[in-house]
Amino acid sequence: MDILKISNLSKIISNKLILDDISFSVHEGEIFGFLGPNGAGKTTTIKIITGLMKPSSGEILINNTNIEKEPLKAISNIGAIIENPSLYKYLTGLENLKLVAKLRHVNINERDYVIDEIIPAEALNEKVSKYSLGMKERLSIGCALIGNPKILILDEPTNGLDPEGIIHLRKILKKLVQEKNMTIFISSHQLNEIQNICSRIAFIKKGKIQSVECMDEILKSGMNLEDKYMSIMGGELL
Repeated sequence: MDILKISNLSKIISNKLILDDISFSVHEGEIFGFLGPNGAGKTTTIKIITGLMKPSSGEILINNTNIEKEPLKAISNIGAIIENPSLYKYLTGLENLKLVAKLRHVNINERDYVIDEIIPAEALNEKVSKYSLGMKERLSIGCALIGNPKILILDEPTNGLDPEGIIHLRKILKKLVQEKNMTIFISSHQLNEIQNICSRIAFIKKGKIQSVECMDEILKSGMNLEDKYMSIMGGELL
């Protein structure tokens, strides 16, 4: 089953074609990577998927719900972190979680146990203003998980995380897929991390999808993800 299906999506901003008739799908229960150089259209695509921006044309189905026809129903399936996560710095981590839970009509006492694994208990009662960049990222992911969304969308989730934090996050994401059958969509510049965690990857360049590849098939061909990226992008850097 496709939890996310994008069909013939285009976006024009200030008479410039940002997305050019892109189509791809994301299967339920997979970790899907979204790669491309800066300015390729990754963030624009994510903003449209999450309802923060309207497409110029095309269709998006989230859990078989059309995002334009039934936006609230479609968006209720999504947890997301886009660009710089918005947190209330003068509140504690727990207060931020409670606020998100209230907005989503979820009892914070019934929040998913995974949140406790992402955010150390001692950090929950500290004000966010005292958090490191990495801890803010972890809290943002915890907020995104409230309500047990069917698909978690992450834009550069490893920003600010040290190696230990990256490894811990990888384990959590894999656990979400294995135990909750959650779908995870990741846009990142960290090719090695995408290779370690994703089963399939879409490559976008200048607003066009160049290819959608299975990670196993890339490795079987004798290439790694960096090799594949460079061959598809023609040497264009992330």
